[in-house]
Amino acid sequence: MIKQIPLFIAIVTTAIIFSCSKSERIIEEAVEVSGYQGYSAFSVEFDIEDTHYIANRTKEGFSYERIFNDSTLIIHDILNNKGFMRMADTLTEILPELEAQRLGAGLDSVIFFALIPQSLAGTDFEIGYIGQAIYHTEKFDLFEIKSRPRSVKQSRANCRIWIGADHRIKFIQNFSNTSNSTTNLIEVKAYKSEWGIQVPEFAIYDVIDTGSSPDEIEAYLNAPKTDVAIQNFKIIKQ
Repeated sequence: MIKQIPLFIAIVTTAIIFSCSKSERIIEEAVEVSGYQGYSAFSVEFDIEDTHYIANRTKEGFSYERIFNDSTLIIHDILNNKGFMRMADTLTEILPELEAQRLGAGLDSVIFFALIPQSLAGTDFEIGYIGQAIYHTEKFDLFEIKSRPRSVKQSRANCRIWIGADHRIKFIQNFSNTSNSTTNLIEVKAYKSEWGIQVPEFAIYDVIDTGSSPDEIEAYLNAPKTDVAIQNFKIIKQ
């Protein structure tokens, strides 16, 4: 069950009840504007700082990879329908189950956000419309997202997303799957066009639920943050 935590953006009460078809259309428009329309099966590569990522999605399954240097070793993480595996150079590491789950969830999360909103296309997520939200006079459609993992080894994502009038995602509130109340607020600062795709650039604000009122979003957005830039993006439709 998702914990009750601040929405950070004031939700406007509305008497309009959105039909499922209309909320689905908002998501479809976001996918279309992003350039991902028709990308149900694809291979994509990109870098974040010194880490290289590879993601393959097909109708049969998925494979996510993360490659980076750790001291003198090359670490190669792989998450797919069978589970998570870590290799140090060419040797497979035997990891405790909880550690494998944590590392796999981290890799899954990076791919999810890097490929937003394509990640929301298809049947991998249950998408619920919450209502409309306003931030600095700009109106947003607010959705709650729950994943339907393709594999029992894949992590479960719970988040809320704010889609603006330009059909682009502006904010993502990512819920922690742990027992504490930690979460984070992700702001999409900009989009850049790469290979016909609108690739997001993020600012991530770590937040702990302190019971603050929803209209204090400015305090969170002015807090220390981590900027995330996706580089060397390449995608091939399968």
